Amino acid sequence: MNEAIPGWVREILRCPVCRGELNDATGPSGAAVLECAGTCVVDGGRRTFVVEDGIPVLLADV
Repeated sequence: MNEAIPGWVREILRCPVCRGELNDATGPSGAAVLECAGTCVVDGGRRTFVVEDGIPVLLADV
């Protein structure tokens, strides 16, 4: 779990596109990201959202 995001916030976060749960993952640069566990697939991989200074940026280019 991304320790920078409080647990109560993590429980309610959802993908803004499909409303699926978001899992902790690591991006190509090694930075923390949230990865959609739902049906969102972009460029052959799961849709991811960056976490900047502990704040998830849940913006999707759809």
